[in-house]
Amino acid sequence: MRFRKALVAHGLDKTLFDKITDQLKAKAIQVKTGTLVDATIIASASEDDDEGHWVKHKGRPAVHGFKAHVGADADTALVEEIAVTPANINDGKAGPDALPDNPGDVYADSAYRGDHFGKAVLAKGGTPKIVATGMWGRDEAETQCRFR
Repeated sequence: MRFRKALVAHGLDKTLFDKITDQLKAKAIQVKTGTLVDATIIASASEDDDEGHWVKHKGRPAVHGFKAHVGADADTALVEEIAVTPANINDGKAGPDALPDNPGDVYADSAYRGDHFGKAVLAKGGTPKIVATGMWGRDEAETQCRFR
């Protein structure tokens, strides 16, 4: 894995994560209704880390590090997939790596609106439900009308 050093440094060992997730899934009867996909920035331990990159987001200070792209079950919030990239990678480009198999309805913010992510959701058997910019926190009926 290209970013294995970064994962281990931040306590995100993918192999251990996969084993735990598989065990939890094996113990549960699951009816999949949807997946939530989003990313979070993780600062690198050192600016000398050549795998991390700089990113600036919405008026916040610039951060040198990585992004954890996460796909979680919409009902249980159980994290099903995680992908780590340099922080400057666009969410829509990295989002497909955070999709579980058979994701159901996939809910994400407007950073995932591009065709790249939408086609990946469809290829995995899901339905993209990408909200328009500025819709979070509004009336549910109004938001539902604006899903792509």
